Amino acid sequence: MKKLFNQISELGLLAFEKMVVRGLKKYGFEEIWLNEQNLKIHGIQKKSAHTPTTLTTQSLIFIHGLGSTASGYGQLMAKLSPYFSDMLVISAPGHGLSPHHPIAYEQDSLFEFWAQFLYQQYENKQKKLILIATSLGGAVALKYTARFPETVAQLILCSPAGAPLIESEIEMIKQTFQMKNIFDGYRFLSQLYHQPPKYAPLIAPLIYRNLSDEKVQRFLLNLKSGDGLSPESLYEISCPLLLIWGTSEKILPKRHLSYYRETFSHACAQVKDLQIEEIQNFSHSPHLESTQALVDVILPFIKKHLSHTQST
Repeated sequence: MKKLFNQISELGLLAFEKMVVRGLKKYGFEEIWLNEQNLKIHGIQKKSAHTPTTLTTQSLIFIHGLGSTASGYGQLMAKLSPYFSDMLVISAPGHGLSPHHPIAYEQDSLFEFWAQFLYQQYENKQKKLILIATSLGGAVALKYTARFPETVAQLILCSPAGAPLIESEIEMIKQTFQMKNIFDGYRFLSQLYHQPPKYAPLIAPLIYRNLSDEKVQRFLLNLKSGDGLSPESLYEISCPLLLIWGTSEKILPKRHLSYYRETFSHACAQVKDLQIEEIQNFSHSPHLESTQALVDVILPFIKKHLSHTQST
């Protein structure tokens, strides 16, 4: 029975990913398959000629969280498409349509995959990157930027993970992501959204399938106290940084926001511009629920720093 459910879920995931790709075609996006570090990786890309509304030639790269996929950024990319000619999102190994691989189980291996991928994008384009990241993707973006600060023009984070964990938080996160049955899929959606959409019961089985996957559960099992980004590593970040945290955040502890606020306040001489926005009714993933409101926060920040972005 479980095997049949997994097969149906796989078909549902494939259909959903393909539906998002088809919907994005009218905005100039295309589905791509990349060979990254000898791994087959699925992604969505926009490369088009500049228009009068194009803000920058810089590349926007989106980084998703644990158990998520490239398609999760579909709505946000569609709304940003009039302003940017170069955008890319991929599904990490073992996520979305990217085939399973053991590196999805372990933090250091997954971070190293992203580090090599992002640096390769920088080298290919010979321009600094604008990174937009959510949740675990936020931790990836911060760790990468601290390691290669010269490659990132701007950093935009929504509910970033990465604050050093304590035991009680690890247990809370494990319980949040615990998936015993489809009802846990709906329960997770209730925590993920400020207000779960009416179609939440329809996608609950897909959430259950994604988060009950062995790679997600083993990743959580490997979490240990102290895991996270030290203040000293974050002091290496110098690019303009926008950190967005919702008042309806229910996935990560609010202490993480306090950690970033305190840490970056000590690094204010290093960070060229730090903007921390705690936004009413934003959830853990505002790109899914409050897309236009998120765009209204992101665009002014990017525009503000374009002279710095394009001259470096």
